[in-house]
Amino acid sequence: MSQYRFINNDGNLVLYGLDKPTGGYFFSELNNDDELVAQRSALTLRQLIFFLSSDYYYILENFEIDKLEEDFENNSEPTELQRQINKMFGEMLDDNLEKVKKDLNN
Repeated sequence: MSQYRFINNDGNLVLYGLDKPTGGYFFSELNNDDELVAQRSALTLRQLIFFLSSDYYYILENFEIDKLEEDFENNSEPTELQRQINKMFGEMLDDNLEKVKKDLNN
């Protein structure tokens, strides 16, 4: 798992990065009381960029796309147990990761 962070214009903490066991890239926004404001997971890199480059977040000047691409190659693959847990929740982990990989190659 990789994780990067920044403070948005509202003063909220935004965490983003790669988590292969959840099927791709993610972001979470927490307010000053550490309450979850927004969250997305199992995103392709393009989807992550779309969310974080919106007028609300707009962080592209500090966004480390190269590192996020490297993270996908350097992070270990999910374990069989992680795959089975995802199946229990109706998620097809390998399908999600394949979408992320195709997105990175385009």
